[in-house]
Parts: sequence; C-alpha cells; structure tokens
Amino acid sequence: GKFVRYGYDVCEDCADGHEAPNTGTTVCEICPAGKYLSFGHHEDPATVIDGEQVVVCQDCEVGKFSDKGASSCTLCEAGKYTNFTGMPECEACGPYQETPIGGVTCECKDTFIRDESTGGCFCPRGEENFGGICRPC
Repeated sequence: GKFVRYGYDVCEDCADGHEAPNTGTTVCEICPAGKYLSFGHHEDPATVIDGEQVVVCQDCEVGKFSDKGASSCTLCEAGKYTNFTGMPECEACGPYQETPIGGVTCECKDTFIRDESTGGCFCPRGEENFGGICRPC
C-alpha cells in the first residue's frame, strides 16, 4: 500500500494496519476489524484490481480475530472460537462446551454428549447434570 501526500510527487508506504486499496490515493485507510495488514510479515498482500496491483487488508484466519487497524490477528482465547475468516471477535462456547486457544469449533466437555439438532451438550441417558458433571441417577 503506497500513497502520495497531497502536493508531493513521491509514493510512501502506508503504516501497518492501513491499506491503499486504490492506485493514486492520497491517504491510507485503516483496516476494519477482522482484517490486518503488515508489510513486514505478510507473504503477498498485493491484489490486482482493475489491472492495477494494490495492497489491501487481509482477512484473519479461522480461530483468530482483530480490532480495526491491526497489523496481525490474535488467537481466540480458550473457551472462545471463530469458524469464519475475517471475524472482529471470537464467540463464546455454549454451556458444557470447550475449545483450546485458537479454536475453530466447540466440543462437549468430559462425559457430555452433543445434541445434533440443537448443538447443545447434555448428559447421557440415565445420568444427571450435577454442577457441570454427569453422574448416574
């Protein structure tokens, strides 16, 4: 991402977390939440739009998120996940579910079983939920 300051004739690099999505631009735009741009750490941020090569913000990968203006994405904390790219925040797992750091899906804890119709977790038949632990009735 390069831009030209008004009144100058030299292209300058945009700062990390900013993009110049159009050629001939005079300002850099901040990357929105869920996207990032780091010129020193990204393999190939260049994209071709209307035959011109421009540098645009990239979506965060699944299991990661970012605030606006980010130069990198952050892994979701344990118990939270993202299963789509370009997410501005991570979602919390449901009751009796867990996921590791950088999770992309939640799984039922311990002896809980997933209800495929609702996605929720419950105790097996003949057991009760006692404070988050399944135990025989």
